[in-house]
Amino acid sequence: MSIFRRLLAAERGTIMVMAAFALTAVMGMSGLAVEVGNGYSTKVRNQRVADVAALGAAQAYQNSQSTTVATQVAKDIVAASGLPASAATVDASGKVGGVNAVQVTVTTAVPVRLAQIVMNNTSYNVTSYAAASLVSTSTPGCITALSSAVAYGVSTTGGTHLTANGCAVLTNSGVSATAGTSITASQVVAGKTVYDQPTTWNGAPVITTTPTANNIKQNKLGAASDTVGGDARVIAGFAKVGYADPVVPPPGTAQTWTFDSSHGGAVAPFWNGSAYVVPAGTYNVTNMNVNTNVSFQAGSTVYVSGNISVGGGMKLVMAAGTTLNIGGKIDVGGAATMSVVSGNTTIGKDSSGTSINISGSGMVSFGDGTFSANGSIVTLGSSSITFGAATSHYINGSLTLNGSASFGAGGYYINGNFTGSSSGNITGSGVTFFLSGSISASGASAMNLAAPTTDAGGGITDLLFATKSTAQTKLGGGSSAIYAGVVYAPNSDMVMDGGAGAAGNGRCFALVVNTFTMNGGTAAGTACTSFNGGSSGSSGVSLLQ
Repeated sequence: MSIFRRLLAAERGTIMVMAAFALTAVMGMSGLAVEVGNGYSTKVRNQRVADVAALGAAQAYQNSQSTTVATQVAKDIVAASGLPASAATVDASGKVGGVNAVQVTVTTAVPVRLAQIVMNNTSYNVTSYAAASLVSTSTPGCITALSSAVAYGVSTTGGTHLTANGCAVLTNSGVSATAGTSITASQVVAGKTVYDQPTTWNGAPVITTTPTANNIKQNKLGAASDTVGGDARVIAGFAKVGYADPVVPPPGTAQTWTFDSSHGGAVAPFWNGSAYVVPAGTYNVTNMNVNTNVSFQAGSTVYVSGNISVGGGMKLVMAAGTTLNIGGKIDVGGAATMSVVSGNTTIGKDSSGTSINISGSGMVSFGDGTFSANGSIVTLGSSSITFGAATSHYINGSLTLNGSASFGAGGYYINGNFTGSSSGNITGSGVTFFLSGSISASGASAMNLAAPTTDAGGGITDLLFATKSTAQTKLGGGSSAIYAGVVYAPNSDMVMDGGAGAAGNGRCFALVVNTFTMNGGTAAGTACTSFNGGSSGSSGVSLLQ
């Protein structure tokens, strides 16, 4: 009998062979089912990770405008989710459906175990994709009142007009707009009631929303939020308040210098027959009294352990490149002038805590260079003070301006109050003020203060004032007042009255305060996109795919 007949005759063996083939098929199909399940669960996990990474990367890109930062944030999120950072690829420069978007792709390998019976591969890849929009779906707030403990967080009375162009008025309390006033905004969102009685005045609505009419939301939970205080730059700025450079004492024997018509004493060598001229050098002085005109030549280093006093209409001029260390204070009055053309200045204080006192028609000016005062600065009468440009200006005390003031670009760190309450002019461009105390700029005849447009000069882009004080904030300066930037006073009740006006002069003007009350004048707000003080919709980024 041939081998084939013997095999056919061996029914028992045939059944065993067929069973072996069947078992292999069953195990293979079972393995495939398990692998498909593993792949599906991996797909769900990868999609979740991709979604979160895309949203995080989009938010990072909006804050930094850097594809490098966005890519790193996406990879960090992927790694924090338990996957290798290399599993993510990021594209922050393209568009999805015509919309700028950050795209994140997450790819991981799924090992093949049971199904290896029927396939040769040891793993297969599972890929998930997500894209997040860089176009904000929210309406930014330019008037943001954070308090939820009062009836009305935003109030207008006495013929006031509040205009929020292209942005929202947001409050966690209510809104009150009475007869003769008006509020115009893209949207009004309140955590409590919006009261506008009567709803029209002289034929016009008291509250107008544009371009969408009646875009008013009441009793909305979380209507206003603080998105400024958590910024790392703001946190670092507040940390500098209270610092001042220490005064360096004279390194050698010091004498009192009195510049007057006697032409004698320690200053006699500097009299040239018509004026006092101090050549470049290093000088150690106890007190410096200036009763006639004096000039220091460029590049001098001057140590004064006590005070500098200039009066009688005289001039003290320190040429470019001066290094000035004063242990006491600067006192200038009687139409006298003190000028440091440029250089580094460190000032101590007297027993009352004053670093600079300017009275009468006195004038003090500092050119570009570091500036540090260990006490308060006070200007009186029709006096004036000028600060040069510097990355940081330290004032370990209050700044009280009863005269004019000009602020050079940079950051100002004031361990006290900022008060401008005179008929003088207060101006500054590219400036950011951090304070421990209150802001009161309601009396000056002309206020023109503008925040920086970049962080490069030492200030913070679009941030004008920042304080955590609970004291009242007042801004004014008449109808011509210009405040360009964000006023951040989250714990303060802000008031604008007495014909006060405010506008960004082509720049943004926004408030993040505890409450906001207008009793007179006009405020024109526009959103400062670098510091969105809350929003009326969803977050600034959203998933597209």
